[in-house]
Amino acid sequence: MGFWIPELLLGFYSPVPVEWVARHIFFYEAICIVSAIHWYCTTMRADLTLTHRLHLTIFSNNMNTVDIFNSLHALPEYNPLLKYAIDFLLSLNVDICIVYIITEQNAIADALSCRDFSRALLLAPGLHIDLFFNPS
Repeated sequence: MGFWIPELLLGFYSPVPVEWVARHIFFYEAICIVSAIHWYCTTMRADLTLTHRLHLTIFSNNMNTVDIFNSLHALPEYNPLLKYAIDFLLSLNVDICIVYIITEQNAIADALSCRDFSRALLLAPGLHIDLFFNPS
């Protein structure tokens, strides 16, 4: 799993836990978006008062993931992820927009998720790559 913050040249990678191996890629995509939300809210919200509304836009090349976060309608397995993310966003006064992009426009996140760090660094020179741990 991988996500990145272009403005800060920060990339994050997390290995898929062994107990999740049998799950569908859609689950990993949803976990990655929840992790990006968690990172953003805990990092960017730290210096602002709760009265200042923040706006977060996440780009994903997985249309199913975009759909569940935009519609808040998913299979029961995904409802705890959606509930966690929405409760977290509401508690910190953060608006979110999740947008679909084609895979070719998501090359750095794709490289991070495939552990292809050399490709990620070629695409974004100076990128700092770190591990993230999912909040589930």
